[in-house]
Amino acid sequence: SRLEKIIKDRFKEYTIVVIVDSEFS
Repeated sequence: SRLEKIIKDRFKEYTIVVIVDSEFS
């Protein structure tokens, strides 16, 4: 479904942000 895709995309963005944040903190 479309909602599932949106959630997955947001989750990927969030995961990338968390990884980058932990790398550079």
